[in-house]
Amino acid sequence: RPCLNIPRVVQFIDYIENQQRQNKPEIKIKPVSDGAQEKAAKNRQGLIKHIQNDSRSAMAHQKMFNDAVRMGRGHCLVATEFLSENSFDQKITIETVKDPLDIYLDPNHNEPDYSDCKWGFYKERILREDFEKLYPDKTISEWSAGDDEDNPWSDEDTVGIIQYWSLEEKEDTLLEITGDTEATQGIVK
Repeated sequence: RPCLNIPRVVQFIDYIENQQRQNKPEIKIKPVSDGAQEKAAKNRQGLIKHIQNDSRSAMAHQKMFNDAVRMGRGHCLVATEFLSENSFDQKITIETVKDPLDIYLDPNHNEPDYSDCKWGFYKERILREDFEKLYPDKTISEWSAGDDEDNPWSDEDTVGIIQYWSLEEKEDTLLEITGDTEATQGIVK
């Protein structure tokens, strides 16, 4: 039977999203005390501002916030890329995530911000011709995702790519040299 559907929640979602557009969050570096730390904080603040402007991070933050309001979960990626093959210098970027449901994080986390995750996945689809340009020496393998048979990993036009991150813990030796050049040793995890 036909029925009338009035979406009343949309006006409240729009209100919350517009409030966030007017009060954009930003990263602020605050020094602890002395003048040297104030100069370092000012330099770091300028570097972070440059990264955000260069990445156009306002769009990524807005999309992340909208996704969190609409579906309870929003993500953006902080990525690095080497400037050239012969350099150790890296460029930091803040990227938009198209679909927040394509991010899979460690379910054994305790912190609500996922800061204690041990691993994470990002599933992304790209055009097959772009894949062949980016990864000419790689072959596409067929993989069945179990319950995901309606949404295969690859088809005639697109290829699914997974980015995987994991946290590796290792013990290391930390030396502290005091004013009288005496070193003390400690183990850091």
